[in-house]
Amino acid sequence: MFLAVTFVVTVTACSPPSDPGNTLGQDTSESQGIIARGPVATDAELAGSETAKRIRQNGLRIGVSGNTPLLAQQNPISGLYEGFDATLAYLLSKYLAAPNLTFHKIDTKTRESLVKEGTVDAVLNTYSITEERAKTITFAGPYLVTGQGFAVRRNDTSINSSNDFAGKRFLVSANSTGEKLAKELIDTRFPTAKLVPFSNATELIAALERGDGDVAFNDRTIQLSQAYLNTKIRVLDERMRDDWYGIAIKHCDVAFRDVINGFLVKLYESGLWLEVWKMTLGQVEPDLTLKEKGPLWPSIATAPGSRDQDITTICGVSPAPVS
Repeated sequence: MFLAVTFVVTVTACSPPSDPGNTLGQDTSESQGIIARGPVATDAELAGSETAKRIRQNGLRIGVSGNTPLLAQQNPISGLYEGFDATLAYLLSKYLAAPNLTFHKIDTKTRESLVKEGTVDAVLNTYSITEERAKTITFAGPYLVTGQGFAVRRNDTSINSSNDFAGKRFLVSANSTGEKLAKELIDTRFPTAKLVPFSNATELIAALERGDGDVAFNDRTIQLSQAYLNTKIRVLDERMRDDWYGIAIKHCDVAFRDVINGFLVKLYESGLWLEVWKMTLGQVEPDLTLKEKGPLWPSIATAPGSRDQDITTICGVSPAPVS
């Protein structure tokens, strides 16, 4: 299958073309090989989804971060997007036999509105599935299980596990899940520790580097991404509470959700999902078991908000069983 890929910022032909100057750490020849072996849906597998059939005719529009190493970052030389989320987007485009793939750079503030407005067909952007979000957005997946993690300065040998947190200063993003969990952790296990909030993850890591705090507590996947290019920090093996990342689509487009879920199952059963993990986030995973085997595969439609019973209750439609 020969696919043309277009970008919002850069237009190029042939998906994915060779990368003349890879600066982001992803082996482009390896990613090409993975995408070449990706599955392609039959007409019968897409027959129940008007969205999938439209995409097969007109192309796929995907929302990604565009600036997150190992997840979705645009290579400044080739114009290609690289990382775990980006490679899954290429594979989904191939599965749907889309004539073109358009990447839209988005952030956490705009991703929901872009799906609702129909500007993008789907979002792959470290989007955690929750029951509250499922009231306005429908999620396929989950496609990755992660959690809140702990990052410290690389040269700080006083902290190697949560056993060393007593009296330390916890850096968190204000009004985040991480802040709430950090408060619980301090109240129950480390009453001498202190909480230091910042407005976002970038400020949080900068504060950690300066020594304004001792432990950064936020999304572990984001920490791994940051640690890839930042030699001043390291991510501990531990994590707290599972988060399930889903592929966000228009609310109650149940047939398209079923198509994407079928795609994710094929990726996992073929081993391609694990190959994408090892090529991207697995490069910086400190847990050796996770590094080799990948995170626990998130059983499709099991995260609260993405379960079949949730879809039936919210949308009044019974999803197709995952094969």
